[in-house]
Amino acid sequence: MRIPDSLRSLVPILAVTITQAAWGDMTVTPMGGSLNANAMAAALLDASSGIVINSASYTGANGASGTFAVGTDIIGIDRGILLTSGTVASAPGPNDLPGAGEDNSRPGDAQLDGLIPGGATQDASVLTIHFTPTGNQVQFSYVFASEEYNEFVGSEFNDIFAFFVGGTNYAVLPGTTTPVAINNVNCGSSIDPFFPPTNCSFFIDNTSGALNTQMDGMTTVLTFTAPVNPGVQNTMRLAIADVSDGILDSAVFLAGGSFTDGGCAPSATNVCLLGGRFEISVNWEDYQHVHRDALVASAGTAESALFYFRQPANWEFLIKIIDGCSLNGKYWVYFAAATDVGYVVTVRDTQSTASPRQYFNTLGTASPATNDSGAFNCH
Repeated sequence: MRIPDSLRSLVPILAVTITQAAWGDMTVTPMGGSLNANAMAAALLDASSGIVINSASYTGANGASGTFAVGTDIIGIDRGILLTSGTVASAPGPNDLPGAGEDNSRPGDAQLDGLIPGGATQDASVLTIHFTPTGNQVQFSYVFASEEYNEFVGSEFNDIFAFFVGGTNYAVLPGTTTPVAINNVNCGSSIDPFFPPTNCSFFIDNTSGALNTQMDGMTTVLTFTAPVNPGVQNTMRLAIADVSDGILDSAVFLAGGSFTDGGCAPSATNVCLLGGRFEISVNWEDYQHVHRDALVASAGTAESALFYFRQPANWEFLIKIIDGCSLNGKYWVYFAAATDVGYVVTVRDTQSTASPRQYFNTLGTASPATNDSGAFNCH
């Protein structure tokens, strides 16, 4: 879908001269008018978030950020806000351009520069939110996507984003301190056979255009979790920028209504086990490479849950949390699924600021049983 490095300067620029754009099943609305920084921040909350937004501010081109909604599942999130390093018009599909993007000729961000020693950012889009939480941690769901995939994996064109709380970036891979970035999440480079796949299980390749978005690649749905000080004002900076040049766009999608104070909120797609301590969700991939959230079946206990993919009477997935504190000081995660679709299981300990545990199955592989007897600490 893209051009070699030597021709990057010739990439056609996709300009935005409209107030709303829609291709296929995704609709994007750039910032402007009533869609200001405060409205963007408010779009992340729902009635049970346990968070009060005190104020918000935005730095960057208005056309680079806004809201999105999808009629069918494309990126694993159906609505929310997005920040890009170019234009929101690069997000909707189809994937029919050799290189989509816009150079806004805007400055970078010093805090992002600090994450890439020797590099320099430009075209930064930054949403700063001042908020008061009721709990000691916050979380939300997100997807990072980019037109830099797959040709520029392993190169200096490693567009970057970060979610800073208290000056620390918590946009990291589950259970690690590894920042989510093009060179850290990929299945290899399409032009450099010596660059090995890196955290490939978190990556979705869209160079074939199977998903109705212009982005050539993206992460699976990830969970941001960060420690905060309850009952007082905290500050979060959501930032994204181009690196080395401003041509091809990257974007980060944040799920609307998913910004919470870290407690477990049961829903059609989330289940709470062991008195609400553990929150569990399942996102699955069909053979058309469409990603959807599994739905919680009506059956279940305080320690176990069932999920289904399409039909309520056709259960696909059983998971349980076992209190093994008296045996090895751990909570155990056991699950099994009667399927060969791809899936990501996310289990979060709401009483810990540690990253959630995630378990994967590759599309086309019969799901194995998983017995993780060291999943979470009891204290």
